Amino acid sequence: GLYWCILGIQNPTGRAAFTQIEGEHHSDRNDEHVSFVTATAQNTLLIPSVVCQQFQSLERLDLINSNVNEITPSAFNNCTRLSHLTLMLNNFTSIPPRAFATATNLQILILAANRLTAITPGAFDGTQIRELDLSINEITFLHPTAFNSIAETLNTLRITDNRLRQLTPGVFTNLVNLIDLELNGNRLYTMPDSDAFATLVNLEILQIANCGLEFIDPAWFANLQALRVLEIDNNELRHLPANSFNSPNLVQLGIAGNQLSILDANMFGTSIQSVINIH
Repeated sequence: GLYWCILGIQNPTGRAAFTQIEGEHHSDRNDEHVSFVTATAQNTLLIPSVVCQQFQSLERLDLINSNVNEITPSAFNNCTRLSHLTLMLNNFTSIPPRAFATATNLQILILAANRLTAITPGAFDGTQIRELDLSINEITFLHPTAFNSIAETLNTLRITDNRLRQLTPGVFTNLVNLIDLELNGNRLYTMPDSDAFATLVNLEILQIANCGLEFIDPAWFANLQALRVLEIDNNELRHLPANSFNSPNLVQLGIAGNQLSILDANMFGTSIQSVINIH
């Protein structure tokens, strides 16, 4: 079964160079058996590189609410098996290029509830990230190439509850394997162009609720033939144009919390034949 370690760290200045993590193992286990390390409500400016040096079989690392604000180049040396990394509720304002490059097997990265304002191009180079959570940050801008290095592997992207006011044209163009895109809680008002999601042919879940949207352009969803769930609730919509939804696999549609006074069957396009849950 899973063999894990609860880690205590007190390194508020980030200057201490730890070389050893002390503790007791079960009689039949040692450092090589540790696959999960978790630290919550600790105090360290840096991710201690000793974690990956000492536990080289590590598959998951959670460092939560511990004042971390910097990733050093050596932070993940020897962490070649690390696949799940949670760094939520810390103080990151930026992620340097190739920050996780030595964690070559990284697949799930949770950076929610930090203070990120933008995503540096190349930040995820060298990884195989499938799931990326950037929710509850302060992101105002997405560089057009922010996700290019993980375009082939990324299938879940969460950017909810940030400060985006517009989507950079082309930012999602290469994410052809994306299945789940969550943008709730940004003040987008509209999309930069009608084909913002056009290349996302495998997208099954699209959430753009509570974004201040004042109108819907049916062209936004025209290419989303795999779409199953669409959430556009809690916006400022007063009207849905005819044939707004023509995704043959759409089964769940969220439109509550808008200012719609009339719902007409023509609004639903061909999706009226597949939708079974409207809320």
